[in-house]
Amino acid sequence: MNRAITASLLVAALGLAIAGARHNDDGDAVLYTVVTRNMVHDGTWFDLTYTPNVHAHFREHLPFGFWPGAVVTRVFGEGALPWLGALWSLLTVALVAEVGRRLGGVSMGALAGFLLATTEQFIVNGAANRLDPPLVFFAMLAAAPVLVVPKRSLGAFGLTLLAASLAALIKGPFGLVPLVAAAIARAVMERDWNWLPWGAAATLLATVPVIGFLLHERSIGSDWWSGYVEAQLLASATGARTDGESGWWFPLASIGSRFWPWLPLVAVGFWQARRERSARLVVIWVVLCVVALMLPSRKLWHHVLIVFPALALVGATVWPLSLTLSHEGARGMKALVVVGTTLFIAFGHRGRTVACTDFAAELSALPPNAVVIVGVTAQKSHWREIGVVASEFHLRPWMAGSPPEMNVELGTEAHLALVPESWPLPPDWHEVRVARGWRLLAKTSN
Repeated sequence: MNRAITASLLVAALGLAIAGARHNDDGDAVLYTVVTRNMVHDGTWFDLTYTPNVHAHFREHLPFGFWPGAVVTRVFGEGALPWLGALWSLLTVALVAEVGRRLGGVSMGALAGFLLATTEQFIVNGAANRLDPPLVFFAMLAAAPVLVVPKRSLGAFGLTLLAASLAALIKGPFGLVPLVAAAIARAVMERDWNWLPWGAAATLLATVPVIGFLLHERSIGSDWWSGYVEAQLLASATGARTDGESGWWFPLASIGSRFWPWLPLVAVGFWQARRERSARLVVIWVVLCVVALMLPSRKLWHHVLIVFPALALVGATVWPLSLTLSHEGARGMKALVVVGTTLFIAFGHRGRTVACTDFAAELSALPPNAVVIVGVTAQKSHWREIGVVASEFHLRPWMAGSPPEMNVELGTEAHLALVPESWPLPPDWHEVRVARGWRLLAKTSN
């Protein structure tokens, strides 16, 4: 492997190691940790669960993306889950570097890997137990042959189909976006419209495992069809789900606020696409991916992570500009970026939940599996508190929308409650402490 590309991988490994070693109360990561833990505990591969009254039957995502985490948990324990995410992300950096090398030479490949390896949001989220790291890798792997192979071949089609199938199994339609965009971009660039049926065939065949699973579950009376297809896919597409953002511009805003420090380089890459083929190809690819992400009514910022590898490749097409620096100057600039990124990841602010900091002593004193009430907040910060209560302390959070709901069903067993500071003090409860807009309550002994 070329030394420059190897250096990019070492930079990525350093950033991912630091991010993976830091405590991260990421909302999705703690949720998925609990889902994976329940899979291992229950010995199931399909019937996913979260907490007693929050996704008691978890159907937000297909089960297949949780399988690697379940295997890792069985073999190495939950502590290995962030490192599994880091491995997927490191493979993504290597893949981006290889695609860049094939499109524009070693310099472009090395720079593409370096840009992705020093994009803070990619690294921090890449070293977390989320579905995004494997999704980004397999979605990129599905698009890679379409972008770089000299001509269509059965081997390239097989790799694309396999990777696209795995990406779709992880996160449904989002896994197919880079492939579809790459096939259209290649057809437009070369005026070879045979890439369109080639890409369409791979895309349609990649959906067969997902569709087959969902139809089978529907035929046996399972709730995967209603829970995933109707309540997740269709509701997100049509706007029936109101969480998230609905503005068509939101993917652009997410890229503008998250792809730093390299967004200016991407802008230069768009300008350079006027005269360079490799730049035009990846620019068209990026534009089509972003347009596809604008289509669903419900949008979340982390959906744009599937575009980050493409953005890194766009920025890498500006490599000739960096040659105006001396080799020593270029190395110095890279060293400065690496040090800055490392320090930012190591010491930058990461939001910690009140359960994990201010109320940790009281929660740690509870026996495992004890019930803890978590009140709903207008800012939706309760989602992270619920996840941390379950994942960090191995307790059973009971979500309550109002004080009366604290005394319903499983909530009656709770002896501690985390509720918004604005809530009135319910009967038979007393305040233990207040922190950052939350009140920790304890049930008063009779």
